[in-house]
Amino acid sequence: MTNLLMARVGANTAIPLDSGQPDDLRVGVDFFVFGKTTTRAPISAPSTNDRFVGWECDLKLDWRITSDVSFNFRYGLFVPNGGVPEPIDQVRQFVYGGISYAF
Repeated sequence: MTNLLMARVGANTAIPLDSGQPDDLRVGVDFFVFGKTTTRAPISAPSTNDRFVGWECDLKLDWRITSDVSFNFRYGLFVPNGGVPEPIDQVRQFVYGGISYAF
C-alpha cells in the first residue's frame, strides 16, 4: 500500500508512413497528477502536509524501422508542488532512447 494517488489522462496514435504497414510509427502523450491519500502521512520522498504532490507530462515515440529493428524514445517532465522541500523541489526530467533488434 502507498499513500500516493495518481490520475492519468493519455492518448496514443499511429502515424502511417507506409500504407502497407500503418503501425510503423506510434506517438503518445500522458499527463499525470499526483496527490496523497492522507496529508500527514509520508510518501517515499520528503514532503509537506499538502495533498497535491505535483504533475508530470510524458511523451513517447515508437518506430518500427524494419521487421527486426525498433526505435523507442521517451521523455518525461515532473513538476513538483511548490510546497515540496529542497532538494526535490526542482523540475525533474527523464530521457530514454533505445534500439531493439529481434531475431
